[in-house]
Amino acid sequence: MVAKKLQIRDLSARFISELSFTVLPGNNNIYHVLGKEYEVLDDYIRYVNNENIEEELQADIELSDIFFMPNQMGQTPLHESIESNNTRVTDRFVRALALTGFDHHSHFVLDIYPKLIK
Repeated sequence: MVAKKLQIRDLSARFISELSFTVLPGNNNIYHVLGKEYEVLDDYIRYVNNENIEEELQADIELSDIFFMPNQMGQTPLHESIESNNTRVTDRFVRALALTGFDHHSHFVLDIYPKLIK
């Protein structure tokens, strides 16, 4: 029997909210994990940011920020995507950052800006 791949839309809004702010081993978060597969990351960010989802679901999802906290190695998901030269993921993270206020945890990525401009 082939196991069905879990879809983001199969998860409750509350679960997504909790998952987005859960600290995983190594002080990683869900974005460190999803940053390795662009399509899944893009779906997740669009879901969290209420982009192109059904209107009745939008009221249930209270997230709008991407959690850019560094892990134990001092690397945010954006740092990891730049170091691995994953330009699609880097671009998606930058587009997500553009939608967040500068006064939140995105200050952890200030040191990476010169590499983004190159």
